[in-house]
Amino acid sequence: MKSIITVFLFALLICGCSKKQTEKIGQNDSFQDTQIILNEEPKEKAFCYVNSKEGLRIRNKPGTDGEKIGSLKNKEKIEIIEKDTNIVEIDGIKSNWIKICTEDNVTGYVFGGYLESTLEDIETIQFAEGNYIDETGKYNAVIKYLGNQEFNVSTNYPMFVSMGLEANVVKLQKIFSSELLRIDLDGRGGLYNPMAIKFNDDKQLVFQNDRYEELYNEDGTVEESEVHSTDILKKQ
Repeated sequence: MKSIITVFLFALLICGCSKKQTEKIGQNDSFQDTQIILNEEPKEKAFCYVNSKEGLRIRNKPGTDGEKIGSLKNKEKIEIIEKDTNIVEIDGIKSNWIKICTEDNVTGYVFGGYLESTLEDIETIQFAEGNYIDETGKYNAVIKYLGNQEFNVSTNYPMFVSMGLEANVVKLQKIFSSELLRIDLDGRGGLYNPMAIKFNDDKQLVFQNDRYEELYNEDGTVEESEVHSTDILKKQ
């Protein structure tokens, strides 16, 4: 009888130790899970700004067939929630639809082609974009923003058209620092005649015609002649 009681007490002791060990392991697992949650850094919110002087519609689903549920003002700041994977073209701009949230907690979809990451970029885009006419009203240059940090620049100046150089794509970062359109003509007698459409130092769009000519004298000497003309193109 005594031996039976001894075996029974020994069994209870083993069960008790096993239960405590299990509880300890469970507590450790819970602690580790808590540590993992606490160590996860929250994702930073992404914001952008509206690049549309006419404003931008918010729709209840991606696509122009979505119902209008709100509108955004030019240069308004919004939060990006997620981007649709499909690329579409609207008004010559290729981009995707983006789910956004406004500061008034309106959630919906807008076309990403009219969003920019900084207000500085929007200032540059809206300043440069437009239709520019020379003082005669005959010749023009058109600068259109294509989205994705690119402009299309085109002109109807006959020399550019005849050379097949009447259009060009220019990066946003170079719109004020580079020649938007340029041709170089070589003629007889050493004639060199570059023409360019660009923004000058005052950010005026100009058509610049530089004429360089070498004149050969009877004694064999050469004289260089330079003629520069600049026409300001005014934005309409």
